[in-house]
Amino acid sequence: MTRKAKKRDIALLDSLLLLLYKNDEDYNPKSHAKALRKLIKYKELGRLFFYELDESIVALGTLVYQFSVRKNRTIGVIDEIIVHPDYQNSGIATDLIREIMNYAKGKKIKELRISYEHDEPKMARVLQKLEFKESSALTMRKKLKND
Repeated sequence: MTRKAKKRDIALLDSLLLLLYKNDEDYNPKSHAKALRKLIKYKELGRLFFYELDESIVALGTLVYQFSVRKNRTIGVIDEIIVHPDYQNSGIATDLIREIMNYAKGKKIKELRISYEHDEPKMARVLQKLEFKESSALTMRKKLKND
């Protein structure tokens, strides 16, 4: 069952987040927790979704809003979908993304975007099942040093 996130939930996410970001050299648990708290507090930034089973958070998803100048409208970006390994392949990611899609429709968002790692074929299948289409866009990144 999906539910709205609360600030007190952030502390429960450490192990779940470490599973996703264990090989990410940029991952900083304190910074990430701070960002998730912002997402709960400032509704204009987006929304945090949890999937809970037996009073435990087993998955999370984030939807952030982005203004598209080219399209002159707000689009939704599904920034993270994380499912605990013990609960993968049980439809939770699909349910979580569906919940995000329904929420976005209710907010009159007409487009959702999501990026995922090349080595995640399961996520590709979930997204195809939910009728997401590959885009011609390629995501690249550059780290900037701020003095």
